[in-house]
Amino acid sequence: MQFRAKAMHSGKKAILMLPDRKKTPGIPLGETPVMVNGRELIARFAKIAVNVLLDEGANVLTPTLQGMFGPDAGMPGTRYFVEFLEIDGRLHMRPYVPESDAS
Repeated sequence: MQFRAKAMHSGKKAILMLPDRKKTPGIPLGETPVMVNGRELIARFAKIAVNVLLDEGANVLTPTLQGMFGPDAGMPGTRYFVEFLEIDGRLHMRPYVPESDAS
């Protein structure tokens, strides 16, 4: 399983907009363990977005995305994506950098 989600904002909080579930089967629903920067966190996959990333009960989605992309992560006019991919049976979340942008 592999898919990308776009970093956006809802109010003052970051969210990750998921791709169309009909076109991308296998996207989790509900609270799902996700490896981020070597740590297991809990992502809350809703119908169209991930709006919570829990670390010991605290929502760390906004600071996690800011750590990946900088303070403007998800702000209007930006185009940041994360990639979810399954490695050895575990779901991982990492910044997505298109090959044309990679140096």
